Amino acid sequence: MHLRLVHGQWPPIPIPSTRREIFHRDICEEYVKWMGDIRGLALATISECCAEARRFLIWLGERGSQRTLCNATVADVDNYVMHRAKSHRRTTSTSIATRLRSFLRFLFTTDGITRNLSTAVVGPTLYAFEC
Repeated sequence: MHLRLVHGQWPPIPIPSTRREIFHRDICEEYVKWMGDIRGLALATISECCAEARRFLIWLGERGSQRTLCNATVADVDNYVMHRAKSHRRTTSTSIATRLRSFLRFLFTTDGITRNLSTAVVGPTLYAFEC
């Protein structure tokens, strides 16, 4: 908490060194603005959503470049959700799905992807009194 107060962001965001990393940084900065200005989300929510967006872009690897991101598929989304859900409880997996849905909606509304993949994100079923 102290490091976040001193540096403004902790852990620090690594300095991009490749074109793809620069693209990821730029798209995440736009996403942060969109979440704050358009959606009016809290800073903690913005931070969590942005971290999930970064994880998704990194997980895509070469498919997450500026040239190829527009060709993302439902299979990419499904594989990522399954990859992330392996080591988490259902409640956390639901949060992951919600954050990913938000990022994909942003990409679609800003013409980052050609299809609205946010509707393809399926999270686990939560039961009454489950937390």
